[in-house]
Amino acid sequence: MARIEKKLNRQIKKYLTDGNDFSEDLSLLQNYLTRQEDDPEESLKILSGFPDFFSAIAETYRQYEDKNKMALRNLDISSQELNGANRRLEFLNDSMKAILESLGPALLFFNSEGLCSPVFSKSCFDLLECDPGEQLIWDVLKIEGSDIATFQSLISFCFNNESAMSFENIFQMAPEVFSHSNGKIIKLDYRPIYNIAGEIHDVLVVATDETQKDKFKKLVEERERYSEKIIRLVSTKNAYIQTLGNIEQYFIDTYDTTFRSETSISSIKEQMHTLKGVSGSFYMEDIAEIIHGIEDEIYDGNPHLDTVKQIIEARVPALQASLDEEIEFATFILGDSFNHKEQTREISNTALSEFHRFLKGEKHDDIAHKFFENFMTVPIFEALRVLDFHLQESAKKLGKKVKPCRFTGDNVLIPTHKFDDIIESFIHLVRNAMDHGIEQPQERLRVQKEEDGLVTVDVRAIEKDGNSWMRISFQDDGRGIQIEAIKKKLQISGIDVESLNDMEVQQYVFHENLSSRDTLTMLSGRGIGLSVVKQKIDDLNGNIYVESHHNKGCTFIIELELS
Repeated sequence: MARIEKKLNRQIKKYLTDGNDFSEDLSLLQNYLTRQEDDPEESLKILSGFPDFFSAIAETYRQYEDKNKMALRNLDISSQELNGANRRLEFLNDSMKAILESLGPALLFFNSEGLCSPVFSKSCFDLLECDPGEQLIWDVLKIEGSDIATFQSLISFCFNNESAMSFENIFQMAPEVFSHSNGKIIKLDYRPIYNIAGEIHDVLVVATDETQKDKFKKLVEERERYSEKIIRLVSTKNAYIQTLGNIEQYFIDTYDTTFRSETSISSIKEQMHTLKGVSGSFYMEDIAEIIHGIEDEIYDGNPHLDTVKQIIEARVPALQASLDEEIEFATFILGDSFNHKEQTREISNTALSEFHRFLKGEKHDDIAHKFFENFMTVPIFEALRVLDFHLQESAKKLGKKVKPCRFTGDNVLIPTHKFDDIIESFIHLVRNAMDHGIEQPQERLRVQKEEDGLVTVDVRAIEKDGNSWMRISFQDDGRGIQIEAIKKKLQISGIDVESLNDMEVQQYVFHENLSSRDTLTMLSGRGIGLSVVKQKIDDLNGNIYVESHHNKGCTFIIELELS
């Protein structure tokens, strides 16, 4: 209003006065018009300016009217645009609502205080079992105890830039799975929502039901294991048959060779650890799990020998049932002629014919030797071939990579009846190499190694004291024996390590109950495996020792008499 009055005053001063104070001129005009002033000269001068004054007023009104019309038109346009924007916003809101309600995953947002937005997908009710709106995210995700403080720290790091780590690295430490009351597998994923300034404004949580995906994955893995089990059975039939026979002989039979006749707990531990290892490598998971459970009970406390036998006896029915299933499986694959109590060998017709001709044409003691070579021995590489199956299986379970086992040297003939138990115990060398030696792929790359580890078995025919022996070198290219870890274990056991050199410390890996691992797994942690190997070699008056070099690997050297 003040602006209009000033404009009006300027118009009056311009058209109705001579530039003086127009309030005095207007007073003269007022007196004249009311007959209070006789001299009209000044008043007439004022009156002469009225046409121009009124024209200016009319022009001013016209200008303001145009401006008002323009303003009204702009207001109408703005109103239309606003209505259109509101309609578009309403459409987007409806679309977003439809999307949120139709998507399978549960979507919700939370801010820097951990407070969830009232906007969330309908799937939250099913997958997260709650209405997350205006709730704290740790309550929604059922985070409890000290884990709440940890999660709050992650949120603080994320929103306040208190860490040099990326968003992805920070939330790698957040819960990955939601604990659903119906056992559904709900995977959680976290994604940043940025504002215009490029700062994290909210965090989006995506909860996905992967129950069916997980079931399908397990089904695929189960079928893969089934196929691999068939291949393993067909490829190493004798070793498979031997394993079934050994399990039955030790746990089921009523002869003096079962666990019932054992005179020491350590002997039981060694035998069961070996049987668990070989049964697991032949995909006899049920049997391996039962034996693992027996081990758990035996190692819990310090039970008496009779108590240990009672623990095993209680599991015999379950072992018998699982063994029957394995025999039924092998019979289905190999046919009705399959006999798990007898190993078989395939001999070519040519070899049989040649031996027949030899028997007919020769009449001396070499016949016995020839018979022995043809029917009672096997090339050692054929006997050791099963180690590669154990190697690949262990690598798969540990998420490591390893090349096929390499066999080099002399393919000497060995009597199977003499070395069967030793060959079977070599599974512990395989597991030791994979669990303790061969590194994870990323670790191998970090120390300039190939991703795939390598295990080499070298066999050499040697002579000692005029007799035929063989030297087997079992070498891996892993990290080597962790000397300091072994020393700590020895010190705990009360052994003075100060007087021992590294070579002497390394030989303690064969001692029973010594393991460099603090955790127990299906593969290792009992401290039994390598002591079993040494015991089997000692039984045949052989020798075993180990050489290790940091980051270059470990070599077990075994010497056995062939005669």
